[in-house]
Amino acid sequence: MNNLKAVVLMVNQDKTISFYNNYLELLLDPDIPDLLGYHIEDFLDDYFISEGDWPNYPDLDLSVDLNYPVRLKKRRQDEIKFMVKVSPLPPSEDSQKTLIVMEDITATERLWNRIMVTEKESSMGLLSAGMAHEINNPLGSILSHIGYLKTVETEDDKIESVKWIESE
Repeated sequence: MNNLKAVVLMVNQDKTISFYNNYLELLLDPDIPDLLGYHIEDFLDDYFISEGDWPNYPDLDLSVDLNYPVRLKKRRQDEIKFMVKVSPLPPSEDSQKTLIVMEDITATERLWNRIMVTEKESSMGLLSAGMAHEINNPLGSILSHIGYLKTVETEDDKIESVKWIESE
């Protein structure tokens, strides 16, 4: 678990941290104080900001499986976003522990944003092509009639007007 590229926390029944992996230290700051015994809600409040719909942030219900559809971002660096997953473990003889995994979703979110921009650009291209086609149809008819008028018209000023319409 120490080499996993996600924050892994083990939380006791009293909501204190009993384990955290190395990724958390790399993520936050190598000079952070030892987080063992730190209250999980204080930890979340001290190091992260809620961006989503997390009722009563940073309160956590450790008794049920939760997959918070929210993102947390580091207070000091707005680039990294997480999905928080809470999973209570089977009770042991003397305690109940909960596993909390904070998955880094930054790259995934950036990819989805790029996909959405690409889809919008594609839609604009299709719209532009459709508009060009709709404009070209009547212009083709107009040019066809101009060609006809040039062949049948005999007066010079009318021929000049037809040539001007054609050039425009």
